[in-house]
Amino acid sequence: MQKQEKEMRAATDPQRWAAPQEGTEELKSKIQVKAYELYEARGAQPGHELEDWIQAESEIAKQTKMRQAA
Repeated sequence: MQKQEKEMRAATDPQRWAAPQEGTEELKSKIQVKAYELYEARGAQPGHELEDWIQAESEIAKQTKMRQAA
């Protein structure tokens, strides 16, 4: 499966949105911060914004689920 196809599937996956949502603005802010951290960790090279955002969403969702399970 091509990288772009995986990203599109991840972006439209209904399970991604199934977790209880924190405050919308707070959640968006956490994702923005994490995406920027990923960008910096990659050497601040542009052109991977969508990848960074999707990865950040995934990591924040996992953290949220882990906190709720504890």
